[in-house]
Amino acid sequence: MDERQDNVNASEGGDSDSESSVWNDDDMSHDSDSEDGNESDEQGRFDFDIDDSRWEFDEATLRDIECNDPDITSLSIGWGADDTTHDWEKVGIAIGNNVYMHTLNVYFLNSSFCKGIARNRSLTNLQITEIDSFEGGVFADLLPFFEHNGNLRSLEISGCGDSDVGCREENIRSLISALSKTKSSLRRIDISCNRFSDEQAAKLIGSLDGHLNLTSIHIESNEIRGEACGALRKLLTNPGCKLKKLYLGSNGINDQCVPILTNAFNKNNTVKTISLGGELLPRRGRRKEDNPITIAGWHVFSSFLNNPNNLLEKLNLSCTNIDDESAKVLVNALVNTKMKSLDISSCESIGAAGYQAIFNLLQNINSELEVLNISRGNFDDELAIPLANALANTTTLKTLNIAGNRSITSTGWQTFFIRFPNAESSLEELILNGNNIDDQGLATLVDALANSNAIQILHLLCNRSISTAGWRVFSNFLRLPRSTLKELYLNDNNHDDDVTIAFANSLANNTSLKILYLDRNQHLSRGWSAFSDILCNKSCIDATFNSNHTLQEISATGVPVDICNYLVINEYNSKEEAARQKILQYHFFHGHDNIHVFSDMEYKVLPRAIAWIGADDMGFLLLYQLVRDMPSLFESNAGTELIKKKRKIRC
Repeated sequence: MDERQDNVNASEGGDSDSESSVWNDDDMSHDSDSEDGNESDEQGRFDFDIDDSRWEFDEATLRDIECNDPDITSLSIGWGADDTTHDWEKVGIAIGNNVYMHTLNVYFLNSSFCKGIARNRSLTNLQITEIDSFEGGVFADLLPFFEHNGNLRSLEISGCGDSDVGCREENIRSLISALSKTKSSLRRIDISCNRFSDEQAAKLIGSLDGHLNLTSIHIESNEIRGEACGALRKLLTNPGCKLKKLYLGSNGINDQCVPILTNAFNKNNTVKTISLGGELLPRRGRRKEDNPITIAGWHVFSSFLNNPNNLLEKLNLSCTNIDDESAKVLVNALVNTKMKSLDISSCESIGAAGYQAIFNLLQNINSELEVLNISRGNFDDELAIPLANALANTTTLKTLNIAGNRSITSTGWQTFFIRFPNAESSLEELILNGNNIDDQGLATLVDALANSNAIQILHLLCNRSISTAGWRVFSNFLRLPRSTLKELYLNDNNHDDDVTIAFANSLANNTSLKILYLDRNQHLSRGWSAFSDILCNKSCIDATFNSNHTLQEISATGVPVDICNYLVINEYNSKEEAARQKILQYHFFHGHDNIHVFSDMEYKVLPRAIAWIGADDMGFLLLYQLVRDMPSLFESNAGTELIKKKRKIRC
């Protein structure tokens, strides 16, 4: 759930505004960029968050790896380790000989460990993190791995630069040597956050010349300037280049770099994603305004956006020095493009004039914009009204991130929600984290949601002005048959047990919500008990049958085991099969001892319940037990009585 987890890591001030849902970092598994549709499927097999299937390393795991356990496909190893933590030569050899492992994330390397790993030929995804203390060239002992592993698709190297002196020169040399020997199967490389100098970055980029199958390059948070940009230009203008995603944020790229990159972009016909976004909290030694791109640079960059041959679909300009004039230049250039996603969050210099240009883009009939991130902007009550009006008139926008705009008051939010979302809205995801929404604002939002049938994902993290009464009103919305919400993120809102109970009760008959995040709230035993009851009401088979079989995930601290079990049943089965499994598990666990539950069952439920009866541990159908223990149900006159009762019901 990694991508969703990023969406909900809220912090004070609304800084976690679900940016990953707006700026999907590298979701290759959902890309459809290849002409034949096959490339994205191949990429989807290796580009994923390691946290989705992580095996933390211990001695038991080591034994399983040595035995080539096919269930161990991903491993994270070495956090906090040193030379004495394990027999690293043994560990390396075990990984080297393994044929099922496809993802390895290492935080510790020494020579004997690397020599063992170098034997591996199954890894498709290698992540090396924070290993600058390793001397002698970290990649020298790994050269056989890079040279002979034809399965490697993704290589990530981060945090390998010292905070004061940058990355060790011997590590740079050994990495360049490794990349020069790596087979051309490599699709993705991430060398972010290493403090590479401009010269070092240029050499590394130059070593990628032979990797023409690369589709994604991350070089964020280094020290890129003109020399590295020149190397990128050579790579991008290679006729065989297949690059689609380029991440260059937080490098201090300035006006001198922009013409070099723009020239490359204008000659390239493959890139669809570009990130020039900066850092919300700049690294030590760099101010946010160091070497900014000015209006002159943005004018040059806009020439690429105006190029009718550009295929750009995603553009990240967050935390940059864009002002009103720059915003107007850039947005005007986007009008007739294929742009689908625009991130201009945390651009502190944009004012009313710049935002008005964005509003105009939203309403332009030629706009194809589907995702807009304007979180942590300079919005106030005055700007909230034209924004709502523009959104009400857009027909393409599907995701809006307007988190962290604390200058909009409760009154402003009420005015906003009166106008948007409306019945004609195309919006599917709305992100409102870290705002000053209170009970009145939330009530107005509920009314808007009730009139809109498009929104499926709602983020309301860190809106602490909403009281228990306000959340109860909101929970009532989930009871409505027309509620279309599938995902709801409510982290860090000071919910108490009563609110948890209200949400649980509201989901008793809800058939749309699948994901509910409640982290960093209070969840006491009464609240969990309510969720347990709505997911599997054990009072009778009829109640179990009518329980909630839709909800698949609850994220919170201390979710009880029984609730986790119900959620798993819901996630991996149809609603009908989930109901069946719960009935069998909780009403027939002891075989015929519980057959008597049929005696008081409503006739309309009885046929379905009988049809779902499965086999017991001895291989006897529970239907056999039912006939044996309750023969009266199957006597000839029983059918007559049943018909009479059915006719009586019809009357």
